[in-house]
Amino acid sequence: MVHETPRVIADPDNYDARANIMWAGMMAHNNSCGVGRSQDWNSHNIEHELSALYDCAHGAGLAVTMPAVFRYVMHHNVMRFAQVAVRVWGCQMDFEHPEVTAQAATLDEADCTRIYEMMV
Repeated sequence: MVHETPRVIADPDNYDARANIMWAGMMAHNNSCGVGRSQDWNSHNIEHELSALYDCAHGAGLAVTMPAVFRYVMHHNVMRFAQVAVRVWGCQMDFEHPEVTAQAATLDEADCTRIYEMMV
């Protein structure tokens, strides 16, 4: 998604980029990524309530709820969030202070606003 979304925004007719986004969505929704793992769907449950009350698109609601949930639960497994920051966002790992790296995996309010505005 990090790679393909800007490509689709730049060229809405880019079939390959759109196909990759659809494939990623299919993998997420058929639970292929979660087989054999414990899963946390709290951000989705919160978003479903928001979209029911405020009629916002699911992706826009997740763009707001997920960073907040991530910040709230990050201290339970700092290394997991540090891994996301390194693997997804390309951050350098700070082994002396992994919590600094982990914070990069949680977007701030300005990032959430920018993502929301792109989606609506």
